[in-house]
Amino acid sequence: MAAEEVERRKRYQHQPLKHQSSIRLARLLPGTFNTPVSIQLIEVSLENPPPYKALSYVWGSPVGNIPVSCHGQEHLITENCVTALRRIRSKVRKCILWIDSICS
Repeated sequence: MAAEEVERRKRYQHQPLKHQSSIRLARLLPGTFNTPVSIQLIEVSLENPPPYKALSYVWGSPVGNIPVSCHGQEHLITENCVTALRRIRSKVRKCILWIDSICS
């Protein structure tokens, strides 16, 4: 099933960070290129963050219109971001990322 076919769910809304010394990271769940993208957002301390990679981009439209699953809710992200996530995700392991368009 393509990301465009993800069942329409309640829209995900960011919660405010609980601490000033925290950041939001995205846990990209495993999958194949063609399976729907699913993420979980986690709050981590800047004093002791887990290892993570950064994904930042400026090409294409800044308006998200592709639904992905975020904690079981729909979160709209850009087509370029979805494509990047599909290409970097593992089939078996979770990946921790800071993605400017999602985690900011």
